[in-house]
Amino acid sequence: MKCDKCGNKINKSDKFCSYCDERVVNNEKDIVKNDQKTKKKLFTIFAIEIILSVLVVLGYSSYFDKKYATQDEFRNLVQSKNYTVEDVKNTDVKVYDLATTNGKNLGLHYIIGYNNSNASKVFNSLYYQINSQKKNGSISTVTFDLMNYNYYSLENGGSYFVVVKNGNTIFAATGSSQYKNEIKAMVEELGFGYPSNILYVIIAIAIVIFILTIVVMWKIFVKAGIKGWKSLIPFYNYYCLSKIAFNKGWLFILLLITPINIVFMLILSYKLAKRFGKSTAFAVCSILFPYITMQIIAFDNSKYISYEKEK
Repeated sequence: MKCDKCGNKINKSDKFCSYCDERVVNNEKDIVKNDQKTKKKLFTIFAIEIILSVLVVLGYSSYFDKKYATQDEFRNLVQSKNYTVEDVKNTDVKVYDLATTNGKNLGLHYIIGYNNSNASKVFNSLYYQINSQKKNGSISTVTFDLMNYNYYSLENGGSYFVVVKNGNTIFAATGSSQYKNEIKAMVEELGFGYPSNILYVIIAIAIVIFILTIVVMWKIFVKAGIKGWKSLIPFYNYYCLSKIAFNKGWLFILLLITPINIVFMLILSYKLAKRFGKSTAFAVCSILFPYITMQIIAFDNSKYISYEKEK
């Protein structure tokens, strides 16, 4: 008999192919058992990913449902700390209050944009004003674009700057570094602080997804008869993928050309599925949901159909 993967001759009694180390399946019982193991493996992976996704969504919603200060609450809070509040006449925004205290030389800005687009422009303007003063400062940047939340702070040359955007509302602060902790406390009191705990969770999940992506690519390479470590080399891994899908490695160059690279990735996903014997429907799904279908290809019992075998 022959190995299903490499095509070399093996004995019926062999449990593994001596050429490619593929497990030999030679009876119906083994096939059913392997299918069950594969389904369990895929179910476990997808279940973990769904749970992680739900945790991120719940974490986002629970934090960003947190109400930040209104204009009146801002005024009441800073006035209780002996700040002077000035209503700034600015036609570019809806509301602009400036709170200052001469004793500490601090300035607090509370700005409401007409809409999210307008608020983003105001935030970017403040961001670049602060950034232009940067020399060798310590920078902290947090962005949750889907939630319309941006946080930027800079400590440089004895000064401390913060600008935060939450929806249409912006809070900015400028002052001496010696009052950095007071500014940070003000950011938190006004409800503009960023969720560092959620940030750590997101980073952890991103690491898990990154590792899973590496494992998926590695297994697909091995199934196609290519050494797994080659999937770790940037650019060369896409050369190998192009070789697997099209039998023409040089086509990976199309990834460097915009917007051709987008079309190329869609076709690559489709062709990759077909090379592993998948149906046209599955291959079309690969275009729409490549992250999911690549995992299925990597962990199921599908076999790579090489161009040599096809001939």
